[in-house]
Amino acid sequence: MAAGSAGDGASEASALAAMAAAPPGTVVPVAGNGTKGRERGPGALRRSCLEVPCSITLDRCGGATAFALSRTDTVLRLDLATDAVAELPGLRYVRSVAVSPCGRRLWVALATRVCVYSLDESPALREIAGSNICGFCDGVGDAAEFYRLECIAVSRCGHMAFVSDCWNHRVRQLDLFGTAPAAVSTLAGSWKYARRDGF
Repeated sequence: MAAGSAGDGASEASALAAMAAAPPGTVVPVAGNGTKGRERGPGALRRSCLEVPCSITLDRCGGATAFALSRTDTVLRLDLATDAVAELPGLRYVRSVAVSPCGRRLWVALATRVCVYSLDESPALREIAGSNICGFCDGVGDAAEFYRLECIAVSRCGHMAFVSDCWNHRVRQLDLFGTAPAAVSTLAGSWKYARRDGF
């Protein structure tokens, strides 16, 4: 593959435009200037500093908006069409993110909790499962317990999420009903660390 080059001029194309114009097989830099930090370059994702980005998800349009997070407990909303960068506040110990199919909700897996972030005009953060207690327990809302969540994925219908409960050696399922807390159940795995298929 050929590596695409990103200019530093103020008139450079947006990340989305650069990807559309690039020949097939070209790697196009989208965000970050290669320097560790939190400085945000004005009007250009590629002039901004990022610090250990470790998860990314795209909206239903397939790239108009992306969400990246870092080990500095920062979730960034990256608009690939305008190169705008916005930080979503109120989040700590973030492990993974996933966008709902409707594009209006951002599911966030924290170390021991799962939250849903509204992406409407009035953003709001709502905890739907788990608490600050590390452990294992199926249940509804804060009655459920997790032990170091790592990844999260959302079903196509948008009413279920799946998380990897790392130190419990389980995959957990969350059922979300409207604005109610999520019901958490165990989909696969057990307390014992092993590598065995089964039911």
